[in-house]
Amino acid sequence: MISKDSFFVLGILVITLVGFVSGESIGTVCIDKSPPSSPTNLEVSGSVGNLLIKWDASIDSPSCSGIAEYIILRNGIEIGKVNGDVLSFVDNSSLGQGSYNYTVFAVDIIGKNAGSSIKNEVSVSGGGKVSGGSPHSSFECIPDWSCGNWSECLNGNQMRICTDLDDCGTVYLKPETSRECDDESEILEEGMEVKNNKDFFSTITGAVAGVMSSRYAAPSAIFIILVISGLIVIRTVKKNKPKKSK
Repeated sequence: MISKDSFFVLGILVITLVGFVSGESIGTVCIDKSPPSSPTNLEVSGSVGNLLIKWDASIDSPSCSGIAEYIILRNGIEIGKVNGDVLSFVDNSSLGQGSYNYTVFAVDIIGKNAGSSIKNEVSVSGGGKVSGGSPHSSFECIPDWSCGNWSECLNGNQMRICTDLDDCGTVYLKPETSRECDDESEILEEGMEVKNNKDFFSTITGAVAGVMSSRYAAPSAIFIILVISGLIVIRTVKKNKPKKSK
């Protein structure tokens, strides 16, 4: 049985083809699979209960996307978020003596991709005095992911836990933590790795967008529909193929 997502994609392709044949514009498709850059010059200043955290903006491409929000964390735990046009945050928590790491990263509008984070450290001494936090001491924090073994196949899925050894606070470059399977030893896709439906359908949409400006748009769209329809049927048949009894 063909899934609802498959019908949705086929519908988009048909609508696109109709637009080509009729000569009517159907708009521009924006695809963003690239994460934003890290924010820069993260500064933490002020006193306990009124710590001002500010940074310089991240950069995101393509131009049709942009920054949706910034996520702020303290010691790897999210303490707040702000809109993409806001470059500061106030931490009014009552912090005890010790060291605290602040990290900030951006999430873009279209793909919801999380970029690498900027990190800085401050120390709180007696009386709530805060030291450190200069923008010159901030640095880009790129996660160092360490993943455990895949679980046994359960209800067609396997799971694993991945931990960032550098505690950057972002999911930037995080490996897959779930994948499809049909028994305890076989994975459905080539290379023993399964790409999620989001990547699959983004690729389809990208292919359609790529032919929009071509003078061969209509023939290309017809070809794409035929190819993608075949792929969807093959994927559906494989997924619903009865398992061999042991």
